[in-house]
Amino acid sequence: MAQHRLSIDSTAENALLQILPHQPLYSSHQQGWQGVKVEHHYQPAHETPEHTHEQHVLVVLTRCDPLKVERRLNGNFHSSLMTSGEAFLLPAQAHHQVWIHGEADYAFLAVEPELINRTADAMEVDRVELVPQHQIHDPLIHGIGLALLSELTSDQVCDRLYVEAAINLLTMHLLQRYSTRKPTIQKKQEGLANTKLQQVVEYINTHLTESLSLPEMAQAIGMSQYHFLRQFKQSTGLTPWQFVAQCRLKLAKQLLTERKLSIGEISDRLGFANQQQLTKFFRKCTGITPRDYQKLL
Repeated sequence: MAQHRLSIDSTAENALLQILPHQPLYSSHQQGWQGVKVEHHYQPAHETPEHTHEQHVLVVLTRCDPLKVERRLNGNFHSSLMTSGEAFLLPAQAHHQVWIHGEADYAFLAVEPELINRTADAMEVDRVELVPQHQIHDPLIHGIGLALLSELTSDQVCDRLYVEAAINLLTMHLLQRYSTRKPTIQKKQEGLANTKLQQVVEYINTHLTESLSLPEMAQAIGMSQYHFLRQFKQSTGLTPWQFVAQCRLKLAKQLLTERKLSIGEISDRLGFANQQQLTKFFRKCTGITPRDYQKLL
């Protein structure tokens, strides 16, 4: 009788307990991140049953001693000695079983195939198929993994937009480096038309106190996220997340200078959850607290 193979929807809460000894340290399950699930794991040596994931899976090792990893992928056996900063890529529906011979701290990213497909469509690539990678030495993937883990415990108001930008960058990078068909990237990139740039800036200013998202910003001017990201940065020199952060900082400084509202009221006006969140955001951008900024005026 054939061995039963688990099919795992990695976006479900604690779904990985079907194959891992312990639940994650942190999870984005309740964060509302679209198209991706991110978890921070610390797991001992273990063996998994044979399984498949409904999503594309990227595991980024963040801290471990040289780690022996053996896996059976689509019937083929592979053994490697992995270190911190390395990663492996498991496409959706791949048959997988793994033996981990040691403790490891890592980021687990589950990316919906539809998200990859939408990015591929925007990049004018069809019939995309990600290629399994047993051992990736890729500083960009490592950096994105660390950035997303950091956002799991961050309470900054810009986290949604920042996460979406990181995920868009990740999906584009996976298509460019680890797919069967590589997109052709034009060397010369044009920015947004002046009318579209004005429209999106007006949209940002109108919704500045809300939780802005890349899909909403791109949709507001009738563009795909992929082209919007590239052309917005070409026009402004900033990513949408950086631009929104600057706009919020400018408004915060203006309200602090006017002194008509308390810092708590300014926090509410700008859409922060509380005064502490505003203080953390302001100090990260300027190096000082809102109260210290007022003392310097």
